[in-house]
Amino acid sequence: MKSRRQKTWLAVIVLLIVGVLVGAVILRKHAAPEPARLLSDGDAILYANLKPVRAFSDFGKKPRKDGDPEYQNFVAQTGFVFERDLDEAAVSVHGELAGAMGPDNVAPTTRFSWIFDGRFNSEKLTNYLKTRANDTDEYRGVTVYSIPLQGRTVRVGVLSVDMVAASNLDGAQDIHGIIDRYRASALPFGGPELVRGFYKHVPLGSAVWSILKTTTAGEHSSPFLPGNISLFVPANTSVVTSARALTSVHVKAELFTQSEADAQKFKSQMDVFLALFKSVESSVEPGGNDKDVKAVFDSIKIEQSGTRASLVAVIPFDFFKKLLSDTPSEVAPKPVPPAPQPPAPKAQKKKRP
Repeated sequence: MKSRRQKTWLAVIVLLIVGVLVGAVILRKHAAPEPARLLSDGDAILYANLKPVRAFSDFGKKPRKDGDPEYQNFVAQTGFVFERDLDEAAVSVHGELAGAMGPDNVAPTTRFSWIFDGRFNSEKLTNYLKTRANDTDEYRGVTVYSIPLQGRTVRVGVLSVDMVAASNLDGAQDIHGIIDRYRASALPFGGPELVRGFYKHVPLGSAVWSILKTTTAGEHSSPFLPGNISLFVPANTSVVTSARALTSVHVKAELFTQSEADAQKFKSQMDVFLALFKSVESSVEPGGNDKDVKAVFDSIKIEQSGTRASLVAVIPFDFFKKLLSDTPSEVAPKPVPPAPQPPAPKAQKKKRP
């Protein structure tokens, strides 16, 4: 009798453990990372987890020591190097990403909200913010520093020893909203509208992903595409892109359009673009091709189902490492030495009569 009761309790405990594990997986699938949940609504949400990127590449091992003087001054005073010390970052984009012209032929102003998670030296960072700020205010225990930068005001708040928020939207409402959400961050759900609606379509384990929604219709042509081909992106289309590392880097872009005709049009134009690219690529001399680039384009698959269209590609790790390498020359093909020129003919001396 006692043995049977013990077995019953053991079975109940096992079921509880399984239930917790299943619940954790479901929760993880629908709950975005905390930095993304803290952001305000925007036209696009971008997220990156740099920890797995560093694990299988040289990214961050040799941080750049040149570039923008303002950034170099930040590094010198705070000791924080983005490539080396940033673990997670999330950005909310407010305004058209492409800078499309408005009704008065004026490009709308794009503003941003940022969440940075990493290894900060709190004392150095606070001293740097104090020296740059022209105003401060206290909100729910967080000091908000107002820093003039490129004609705008960037408000920065240190949420914790490893998390910093910033915003260059007008007024303090945006940064205050981030602080409010941080105080309630124990809640696993929430976040911007795009995240609430479409994060469930981000593949599990994606280190980099973005969610955006187009507001204008889309015959987007580019002189950089063969034949000046136009890529059609319909208005009011939500686009989810992601990259995750398995045996290779798997990249996926999924479009949620308003009609089946829009999804089919996108697929048709992408099919034309790929066919055109492959025909150009096959005409190039074999010595000028990169086998990894060829493998990427060979792996691309474009599918359409109802109002959805998707594009998937598999990037070999070797090619991905080249992109993140600190020596860009590894990506570029080796220069071909010029062909030797024949020696110039010697001038003949005229014979005297």
